[in-house]
Amino acid sequence: PLARHLGMGMVAAELESLALTTIYPGRATRYRKTLEAVKVEAGPRLRQIRAALAGSFEHHKLSTRLVDRWRPFSVGAARDAGRGLASLYTLDIQVDRAMDAYLALGILHSLFAPIPGKLRDHLYTMSRHGYQALKTTVQAGEYRLRVEITTRKFARFNEAGVLAPGFDFPLKNFRKLMTSLMEGESAIDTESLRLASSQIRVFTPRGEPRILPEGSGVLDFAFDIHEELGLHAFRARINGKTRLLKARLMDGDQVEIERAEVPQVLPKWLEWAITPRARNAIRKYLRTQVQKSQA
Repeated sequence: PLARHLGMGMVAAELESLALTTIYPGRATRYRKTLEAVKVEAGPRLRQIRAALAGSFEHHKLSTRLVDRWRPFSVGAARDAGRGLASLYTLDIQVDRAMDAYLALGILHSLFAPIPGKLRDHLYTMSRHGYQALKTTVQAGEYRLRVEITTRKFARFNEAGVLAPGFDFPLKNFRKLMTSLMEGESAIDTESLRLASSQIRVFTPRGEPRILPEGSGVLDFAFDIHEELGLHAFRARINGKTRLLKARLMDGDQVEIERAEVPQVLPKWLEWAITPRARNAIRKYLRTQVQKSQA
């Protein structure tokens, strides 16, 4: 659970696999044997497919990294093992930039026929599993392959979560993280996983820059400056124009927070904020108010 809180998707999957292997040793052994048999059978053809893709990418001067990803043991994986390669293997294609991912997708579909209805664009809109990639399925000769195309940065984040390069998570915040987990709060919300992928720079009225994740709103800005400012936020002025607290910020915006005399925190604020700092502060305040009303 901690790995999932930290956004470490691949680590969480591996830990879950190890735990289930201990609980279901017989199923795990049978699954491992099935997986090895599929690797032996499909290995030569997979090497040919990778070589063809690598050659085409090189021809188009597209820098890529091809990674074989085999499904770790789980109850679901064991159940689907009989379906063969399509349910056990995914080819990961990593590129430098988001625009390169779409170019790679076009090259892939020109080499191997895409399966209708299997294309999913989660490069900018995160999947329910918290992963950002273009997902497709192609028919490569006798084999049907799942392929995911993503950027190297997104791939690093899926492996290392908030500890990935590009994610501002200093070690001094670790104590706050542990406290929030012990209090039952969410350290990393699903929507805020985009913290690792892109950031915006906004400015205070004095011109001081603040770095926030893309998609941040007025409340995220206010809580980033100080918790008290966030709790007393009433509305904002963005580039001189009055805006509501639910307004989203764009790169380069200059933001001024107008304060109320007393906090006016509402549950719907949780729908407007995306950063863990803002959401946890809002939850904490609302929980305190409930406890006071029950006392």
